[in-house]
Amino acid sequence: MPEAGNRYVASLPELEALPLCGELEADVFGDMPVQAGFCNGHGFRLNALEYHKSSEVNYSTRGLVLLLALPSSLHDGCLDSRDVVGFYLPPQVLVEIHPLVLHFAPCRISGEGFNCLVVLEKNTNTPLEHIDTGAPGEKKLLWMRNKWLTCHPDSPQAKNGAFTGISGENLTLQLP
Repeated sequence: MPEAGNRYVASLPELEALPLCGELEADVFGDMPVQAGFCNGHGFRLNALEYHKSSEVNYSTRGLVLLLALPSSLHDGCLDSRDVVGFYLPPQVLVEIHPLVLHFAPCRISGEGFNCLVVLEKNTNTPLEHIDTGAPGEKKLLWMRNKWLTCHPDSPQAKNGAFTGISGENLTLQLP
């Protein structure tokens, strides 16, 4: 768990060796190779949304909130943050995020932060040789392998050059 912010590790051999990963590879990913890693942290803002063209499986022992949007909300890489909905993922529940469903790093539900197992098709979120946020159509969103990203202008991702397509409020999850 990082002291602040979030930490994402795409692939961790110890997680990939678990029998669960073999079951997910067969049952969810149609025998495509998978990577298993984690996203842990203290995030509480929307900041960005991504989608993949394969499923993503998440699991948390602490519980968390996922900010999600339907693919139909995205128009030429842009969407209004009012189209984003928060979903509570209780502890010890496995969830499949279907291809094209917009999502990003989870949000914490307590001051202790969140932990999230992330299982994706192998090589997802690995660097590309070239990124062109000025390209036409969907190509402008391709930020990493199998990762199409749009972000809010106030986000760290925008400062790093990602396509800025989220308008409206940069949603913030407030703790009681």
